[in-house]
Amino acid sequence: MYRQKSCNHWSEDSVWRMLYTTPQAKKMLYYIQEAGDFTAYSQYYTERENLSSFLIVYTLSGDGKLLYRKNEYPLRAGSVFFINCMDYQLYQNDSKYPWHFLWIHFNGCSSLAYFEEFMKGGTPVLYTEEISREEEYCKAFPGRMPEGGWSVIEENLRSILNCCADMKFQTEILVSHAVETILTLLLSASCKKRLSVCGASARIEEMMKYIDRHHGEKITLDTLAAEFAQNKYTLQKEFKRVVGLTPTAYTIACRINHARELLRYSDLTVNEIAYKVGMDNVSHFINLFKKSENLTPGSFRRIWNQEERSKRPGS
Repeated sequence: MYRQKSCNHWSEDSVWRMLYTTPQAKKMLYYIQEAGDFTAYSQYYTERENLSSFLIVYTLSGDGKLLYRKNEYPLRAGSVFFINCMDYQLYQNDSKYPWHFLWIHFNGCSSLAYFEEFMKGGTPVLYTEEISREEEYCKAFPGRMPEGGWSVIEENLRSILNCCADMKFQTEILVSHAVETILTLLLSASCKKRLSVCGASARIEEMMKYIDRHHGEKITLDTLAAEFAQNKYTLQKEFKRVVGLTPTAYTIACRINHARELLRYSDLTVNEIAYKVGMDNVSHFINLFKKSENLTPGSFRRIWNQEERSKRPGS
């Protein structure tokens, strides 16, 4: 059962917008349920649970506090939290000075999947030093540096809030894109934090490069353990935590990937390709390829060749 208690102790110029969402947006986009820009005074708090919504709060100035999943987190300028509002939560001003923050309640698309992956970082809160820096963002997305020195997250939250004044389906598409940008940055930062905590990033990256270089050879857990001087059980656990796949599953994925290239760009037979990518059992190779691509290697090659012929002039 939905439950909420709160003390709405905020400034007169605080903004709170509750929105109508079109059926199209609910079906296919990330959509905003509520959004706001609050300057909250000392008595402000919100306590709730069992709300079908996800919440992102970005602190601009002042100090707040979040209680979530039995843990307490300080909130300071530049911090951002991302929570599932079905869980119990309490967030509040944590000083005698105003706490200024931007926030959105949203849902839709793959919100839950993003949240579950984000929480693998072990915390719902990220701080300034943990969030991707603006120069890193600009390397990935040239020409998209926010004006005025705002962080990318702050810029997108403000854009969402501004769009909320005149919501229609075209605007909802842009808002959904802004939400996805924020989620991508948060998930990227959470992944970096997870890797730094386990201290495995560089080592696992070298293992992945090794598998890619030697995919045509016999690779076992024992091979990797010997090559990288590590206990094979620890290696497997670490690799799965970082990559999301076991070393064996990653090796198979790597082999299938190379097989796809050979089917597209070489004249090698299916049998020859199977051996070239390190699989001496052709039937097993065909079954694994079909499981991955929903096509047999022969069908994959025929479809690709047909597409290539259709692109040629005069076809």
